[in-house]
Amino acid sequence: MRNPTLGGPGQNWANQDSGQVILDSDLDPITRLPGRPALERHLERALATAARRGRHPAVVCIDLPRLKRINATLGRGVGDTLLEAVAGRLASCLRQGDTLARLGGGEFGMVLHGVKDPAEALGQARLILDSFKTPVHAHGHEVFLTPSIGLSVFPDDGREAASLLRNAGTAAFSASGAVAQDVGRFSEALGAATCGNLRLERDLWRAYSQSQLRLRYHPQCDLEGRLDMLEALLVWDHPELGPIRPAQFIPIAEECGMIVPIGEWVLREACRQSAVWRKTSGTAVPVSVNVSAPEFSRPDFVASVERALAAAGLPPADLMLELTESTIMPEVERAVKRMRQLRALGVRLAIDDFGVGYSSLGYLRRFPVDVVKIDRSFLAGVESSADTAPLVHAIVDLAHAMGLTVVAEGIENQRQLAVLRAAGCDLVQGYLFAQPLEVKEVEALLLARA
Repeated sequence: MRNPTLGGPGQNWANQDSGQVILDSDLDPITRLPGRPALERHLERALATAARRGRHPAVVCIDLPRLKRINATLGRGVGDTLLEAVAGRLASCLRQGDTLARLGGGEFGMVLHGVKDPAEALGQARLILDSFKTPVHAHGHEVFLTPSIGLSVFPDDGREAASLLRNAGTAAFSASGAVAQDVGRFSEALGAATCGNLRLERDLWRAYSQSQLRLRYHPQCDLEGRLDMLEALLVWDHPELGPIRPAQFIPIAEECGMIVPIGEWVLREACRQSAVWRKTSGTAVPVSVNVSAPEFSRPDFVASVERALAAAGLPPADLMLELTESTIMPEVERAVKRMRQLRALGVRLAIDDFGVGYSSLGYLRRFPVDVVKIDRSFLAGVESSADTAPLVHAIVDLAHAMGLTVVAEGIENQRQLAVLRAAGCDLVQGYLFAQPLEVKEVEALLLARA
């Protein structure tokens, strides 16, 4: 720790500028950090002298969105130990004069005092993010924490302490839905988008209750284009805004708690539709369903899958559940146990988006899965990078050595297909063969296949 003004578990802290003592009674009992009021006071003092000193005080908001789920699944004792560990990691990132506080729940705040420009502030915030690349150990559990980190800088992102804190929180919320993990920087456009997200959150509840959500089905084929499986994809037709992209509304659904009931509906509907197609076509029409982290962590998730299969009368082998690495890795032991329970039902399992998360074939060996889906980013540079094809070959060979089926996503041209064919890839999915299909289009495809 580098002599911070506030922060540092297990100590009393004094404001070095004013001599005001932070008493034990004012400290958070778990992390031994001051709270929001103390952080606001220090930020106000930093702002008062910023213009004179030519500095740009910045606020970093660090949020642990999974803390509530960890408390529910592993127990509050584990959650409290993780909070202590996080406080220690954040304190180790402090520079002289910086301040640190716990804002409540899984949220921490940091004021960077002596920042010369926004670029320096962003670099410091990224160092904080990098400190979470290794897992945290608590009560025998190895937990990967993926914080959402937001940044606001004086005076561009606010001139008052309250607005800077609020805008850093808004940027952290935006970062939580980002595909590529990075620090979220506040902007006016982001503030407007947040207001738009609040509207989408309100409308999403209405969409769920008024059947505005529906499924399309994206074919997975062999390398000759023959249908093997259909992936269920959620579609939201907003009555005023038109189609809303899943990448836009799924993070909102996760944040507001809607993802669990929506996920249950997707699972039931996909099973029901697969059973209907099996009956009308006279052949199995397997479907795959994406499972979010909040769904997978529910204690009754396995039972909910069993209920969906029973209600539809669908053989378990006709259902595949797709899990991302980020869903599984935070609680590996618990995830493996749940995956074995699902396999015992007869359901197939796939690791989705392989290569964009922890990317560890060593970890992949621990998971009882049937399929690995190579992320589209691996094939995006086939034409421009000589390293792409050997990498794809290596992934396919190692996956096959582990007895796994390999599916490549995002196939858009013949060059990509040729690389996959040479590598011995099993199945492909992408616009080269088919776009996501409506129910009637699938029925026509099954009729043509018969």
